[in-house]
Amino acid sequence: MATFNIDYAMKAQHWEITKGHLRAMVSLQGSYSSGGEFEAYGKLETLVEKFITAVEDNELAICEP
Repeated sequence: MATFNIDYAMKAQHWEITKGHLRAMVSLQGSYSSGGEFEAYGKLETLVEKFITAVEDNELAICEP
């Protein structure tokens, strides 16, 4: 039987919230970007997605104590 660990659940929940906040920041930047600002939007989106991928690929968001 699997053990439920509240700390893992809380970390997972908080990581999902964090990803949402980061992606919301990208969305806000993109909602009014034009010209040079659109380039900044593209860079921000790329960096945020790379960050999220790196954290998840290295299992850093929900690591065991």
